[in-house]
Amino acid sequence: MKDGSTEHDDISFLCLFLSADGFFGIEQVSSCHFQMIAPEKQICRVLTGRTAEWCRLTDNTRDNILAVSIRHGVHGLLYFALKKYDLLKDLTENQRAYFQRKITQQTGVELQRSHALHKVLSALAKESIIPVVIKGEALAHTHYQRSSTRERGDIDLFIAPGDISQTIVTMTGQGYYIPGPLYKSHQFSCLSRKENRSGCHIDIHWRINNLSRFAKSISYPDALAESVKLPGVDHGITLCEEHALLLACMHLDGFRQTDRARLIWVYDIHLLLHSMGEDTLIYWAESAVEKQVGDACSRSILQARHYFDSPVPESVGMILKKQQPAVSFGDCFSQTNLGLLIADLQDLPSSRARSLLFLELFFPSPDNLLALYKKTNRMWLPYLYCRQIIQGVIKRLSLR
Repeated sequence: MKDGSTEHDDISFLCLFLSADGFFGIEQVSSCHFQMIAPEKQICRVLTGRTAEWCRLTDNTRDNILAVSIRHGVHGLLYFALKKYDLLKDLTENQRAYFQRKITQQTGVELQRSHALHKVLSALAKESIIPVVIKGEALAHTHYQRSSTRERGDIDLFIAPGDISQTIVTMTGQGYYIPGPLYKSHQFSCLSRKENRSGCHIDIHWRINNLSRFAKSISYPDALAESVKLPGVDHGITLCEEHALLLACMHLDGFRQTDRARLIWVYDIHLLLHSMGEDTLIYWAESAVEKQVGDACSRSILQARHYFDSPVPESVGMILKKQQPAVSFGDCFSQTNLGLLIADLQDLPSSRARSLLFLELFFPSPDNLLALYKKTNRMWLPYLYCRQIIQGVIKRLSLR
C-alpha cells in the first residue's frame, strides 16, 4: 500500500460538511486539534508527496519540522518520505544523523515490542483468552508499509469483562505488574518489571473507549465476530477495517477539546480511508450514524481530508451529513455516565469486581488519594475523601 494521494480540489467536500449542524467549519478546522501551523503543514505535504516547497526551507525551519514530527509521532514516516523523494540531501549532517538515530532506536523498540506481543498472546491463548489487538499496534501491521514507522508508546489489547481476572493472573505470571486501578477507566496498564524502555507497556481494555458516549459502540463479542488475522503475529487478531476506522475516529474526536491530539492519529484515519472502497465506507458511515457517533466520525474524517487530502466519496459525506435518527430515552441513557456505570455493574463477572469498581470510583487508597491531589500530609485525608465522594457522585450519576 502506498502512503500518499494526489492533490485535488476540496471545495465541494468541505461545503458538504459545512452545511451540517455541529460540524467544523473551515475557521474551526484551522484552530482545532493541533493549532495547525507551518511545520505541521509541511509534514503533511511531504507525507502525501507534495514536496515542491521543501527545498526552499531554511535549516532552522527544518529543525523545527523535525522537532514537531517527533512530538506528533510521524518522524519515521517523514524520514522515509524524504528518502523516497530524494530529499534527505537537503538536510544538514546533524539533522540526518539525528533522524537516523531516532529511526534506529525506533526499529530496536519495534523488535522488542514484537517479541513481547508474541509472548503475551501465546500465554493468554493457553488460558483460552482471545484478545483483539487494537489501535496503533494493530494498524502498524495492517496499514503501514513499515510497522516501525507507526510510533506508539504501548500495546493495546481488547478483552471481555469476564476475562479480566484471569488476564491479570496471566500477565503477572509473564513478569508484568499493574500499578493502577483495574476498573475505573475501563482499562488497566501492565508494565514490565524489567528496568528498561523496551516498549513492554501493555494496556488491557475491557471497553473499546473510556468515554461514556463511545464505550459501548463496539462490544467485545462484535469485535471478535468480525475480527481479522493480524499479519505476522501468532494468535494475533485485530478489528475489521470498519471497526478500526470507527475506533480511530472516536479516539481522535475524544481529544478535540484538548491540545494533546497527534498527527499520527489523523494519518491512521487517512490510511484506513485510502484502503476502503466506497461500498465499505457507505456501510461504515451508516453504522456510525446508527451507533449515534456519526458527528464524531464526520469531524475526524474531515481532519484527514483537510490535512492529508484523504479520499472520501461524496456519498459517505451525504450519509454522515444526515441528522441523527430519533432514538429512545433508553438509547440516550446508555451513553450517559450513569448508564455506563449500570452497564459496567451488569457486565462485570463477580460481586468482588463490582465492589472494586465502587472502591476505585469513590474510596481510593489513602496513598493514591494524596497523590491525586498532590498532598503529603495525611491530615488532609478526611477532607479529600469527602471531596472525592461528592465529585464521584456528581460525575458518575450524571445524565451526560
